[in-house]
Amino acid sequence: MNDKLIDFNPPGTGSASTNEPIDESDRLDAPVKFFENTFYDKVFLLMLNLQVRTNQSHKRIHVVRYKDVVGQLISAVQLDHRFPYSGDILLYLHFHGTIEQVKRMDVDNMAKPLIDCMKKIVMTDDNRVRMLWVEKSVHYSPGCKVGIKFLQTGEMPLLMPPLYFDETEMASILAEQGLSLDDLEGPSAPVEN
Repeated sequence: MNDKLIDFNPPGTGSASTNEPIDESDRLDAPVKFFENTFYDKVFLLMLNLQVRTNQSHKRIHVVRYKDVVGQLISAVQLDHRFPYSGDILLYLHFHGTIEQVKRMDVDNMAKPLIDCMKKIVMTDDNRVRMLWVEKSVHYSPGCKVGIKFLQTGEMPLLMPPLYFDETEMASILAEQGLSLDDLEGPSAPVEN
């Protein structure tokens, strides 16, 4: 397999599902169209046939090659007039590969060079990433799915549950369920001496 890009179709479009050229050996037996989830403003998949940076100790040559290949693929993404986006974004990165690759993946170390490759193409600067979701999973081929959502002012709390509520907020949430703060307090465990 060669390194390639699958650019997901926006809902309601009939555009090609993959970018040319793709070697005959890499083509799927039957045409497959991938449609992006309408939650995202852009979705694409990078299929990578190269050594992916999985930890901080990787040789510099692998990191340079990774950034070069990924940068070329990302620059081929079919972007529109909104890109490079200057507002805040939610960035979703889903890395995948074989069981052996996934065991070695440090997603934090893999995310940074990929985000660097998106500067000036997808976003004006990587400091525009306000929310970052990174995950990894087992798949027969290595790569990364990328989802981009443009964030509006105040939108972040709607996308990610908060870590805690203050007493007034919690009382209001419980009241909608017919409960009170007192209902949360169960019998306390005995204190050990």
